[in-house]
Amino acid sequence: VELATSAETQTGTDTVRAITPAGLASIPRVVAAVEFNGTGTPAIINSYNVTSITDNGTGDWTLNAATAWVSSSIIGFTGNVDSSGGAAVCAYNSNTTSTIRFTFRLTGTLTDSNAANFGGLGGW
Repeated sequence: VELATSAETQTGTDTVRAITPAGLASIPRVVAAVEFNGTGTPAIINSYNVTSITDNGTGDWTLNAATAWVSSSIIGFTGNVDSSGGAAVCAYNSNTTSTIRFTFRLTGTLTDSNAANFGGLGGW
């Protein structure tokens, strides 16, 4: 059995060689997480790998990542908001290698919040 190098593992250029756990660990996966005030101009409270948030309208934001993903695939995401005693639904809309656009809805209506959270894992 031939083992793939880190470069072959990251680019997926070799379809015959085996990947070791160390090789798998070398694949870049970038997490982005943010807690922000989404009312008015979004203000970041705490974040990891987030440089800014773009306000696209009520309950609709774009997260701008400091370190881009290898591709524009999103492996997982989560979000929540609680603007008046109710949990909102977070919906992933679209993304590029350095942005994620998402919305929050409370009882079906797009809503801003002063305590919103979002996290996502960009993939390969």
